[in-house]
Amino acid sequence: MKDKKLINQLTEILIDIAGRKNLLEETQEELKIALRALKNERVRKILYYPKLSLKEREEFLHQVLSSYGLSGITTTFLVLLLERESLGYLKEILLRYEELSNKLLNLKKVVITTAVPLAEEERVQLKEAFGRLTASRVKLEEQIDKRILGGVVAQIGDRLIDGSIRSSLNRLKEEMNR
Repeated sequence: MKDKKLINQLTEILIDIAGRKNLLEETQEELKIALRALKNERVRKILYYPKLSLKEREEFLHQVLSSYGLSGITTTFLVLLLERESLGYLKEILLRYEELSNKLLNLKKVVITTAVPLAEEERVQLKEAFGRLTASRVKLEEQIDKRILGGVVAQIGDRLIDGSIRSSLNRLKEEMNR
């Protein structure tokens, strides 16, 4: 429970700062980059090496983050996490950040699964259609799964819209077996 409270507090601080600077989306993308960078085993070993002082670990973190071109907001926030020994919460902070940021921006994440990659025109059409359906801006996240055979499966929050050929064939099979 204490961890969840800390995650919420840290996330709200970052949302407040990024929001005031109109950098909610940019900061979200930078947190994703930072999470990937901090998953590197070598980076993790150095950041948690007990013989290094906090100052040395901060300097190393600055070097790593600057190599990815992250902004001052994100870098300062990650240094704060390092100082508070909370870098291990970054994934949870990112998830909470996405939730709060998307709500503030009236942005819905739609996870689209197709058998083959979408053409740009299809991507635009789906984005517009789901924008109308949800009455909000839409951010598409694409996944490929050849098992669906064709069509589209869309997940919006806890809602699933299955327009896949596989699903249609399964429904047809069930009807024929009745």
